[in-house]
Amino acid sequence: MNKRISPDELRQKRGQEGLILMGCGGPLEEWESGINDWLTEEGILLDGTKFSDITPFQYRGLTCLLFAMTDDVKVDIGRLAVWRLKSHEVFGGTWLSDFLTNQLGMRGDELPDAPAEQNVEPASASTEPEIANEPGPDEEPQQNQEVITPC
Repeated sequence: MNKRISPDELRQKRGQEGLILMGCGGPLEEWESGINDWLTEEGILLDGTKFSDITPFQYRGLTCLLFAMTDDVKVDIGRLAVWRLKSHEVFGGTWLSDFLTNQLGMRGDELPDAPAEQNVEPASASTEPEIANEPGPDEEPQQNQEVITPC
């Protein structure tokens, strides 16, 4: 198990890939052995390999673990993707690349050492459509009817 890092240090892992599990309370060594054993039983970890590059970090009050996909770990990536989706409600599992983009606000074209405050889109840059509470021209008004108007 690696030393605990900050989310800013996690940003330095841009270009790498791994599995992040969120809400890993209790002894971290139990998570390491438990997840490795489970993935082996599911036929996801192959040829007796195990995740050994595992890095804990805190995010929004949760202990998270990054299971890095290094060259020494043989993984059936299709099975791992299905396992991640099936276990998402329990572990909040996500790929490192998705976490960096969706949780830490990094864009694909950013360098890893860019300061955090430069990586967040301003609220006014939203591409969400505006919602109006008016009926269309041929519709009768209904209570709580939402009409999406084009931008």
